[in-house]
Amino acid sequence: LTTITATTINGGASPTYKWFINGTETGGNVSSYSTASLNNSDRIMCIIFANNACQTLGSTSSNQIVMQVLAKPTVAAIQGDNAPCVGTSTTLTCATPNGVWSCNGSNAVIFQSGNLYINGPGSFTVYYTVTDANGCSNYSSFVVVPKPLPTVDAIQGNATPCVGTTTTLTCATAGGVWSCNGTNAVINQNGELTVTGTGSFTVYYTITGANGCVNKAILIIVPNAK
Repeated sequence: LTTITATTINGGASPTYKWFINGTETGGNVSSYSTASLNNSDRIMCIIFANNACQTLGSTSSNQIVMQVLAKPTVAAIQGDNAPCVGTSTTLTCATPNGVWSCNGSNAVIFQSGNLYINGPGSFTVYYTVTDANGCSNYSSFVVVPKPLPTVDAIQGNATPCVGTTTTLTCATAGGVWSCNGTNAVINQNGELTVTGTGSFTVYYTITGANGCVNKAILIIVPNAK
């Protein structure tokens, strides 16, 4: 948006303004004219009509301003995954250097490395903005539509089994994979957990949805020593 202001001297309390672009009247009776549609080499001027009773001239013309409209910088398209899973991160790229990453989603964060983290559902737009040496800016935009995670029910079972015993854990969601991070325990794909030593650990039941997104239920196990 460009704003041009006409300043009057001895024009009276309420002078009248007429603005012209390339000889064609435009705008209204205002001392400042604003427009966002100027072209290179457009010529702008203003004629001011005084309402001062002592003024000998009824009107006067301003100087003429010849506009130099600078081109915006060119910004390459953003590349990357536009449908990542909720709860994951992905890296976006743009071949144009020295830009600034941003996004308008409350469910996402993007870092200046282009790394995008999705923390919830809902589409949003990523922007890569470049400002050139003239101060002109342009951007490339990229719509992201996150894929939802599959639903996983809670793991059910004994979370405090005795060392040296086996207990069976269950999950109402079908098709999952059992695993655990304890060196003192083993769990098979029937949910049968064998505890061989002390020390807490976590059991996972992992589901992969039809869209390829992964979700898991967890249960922290705190074995009882004999």
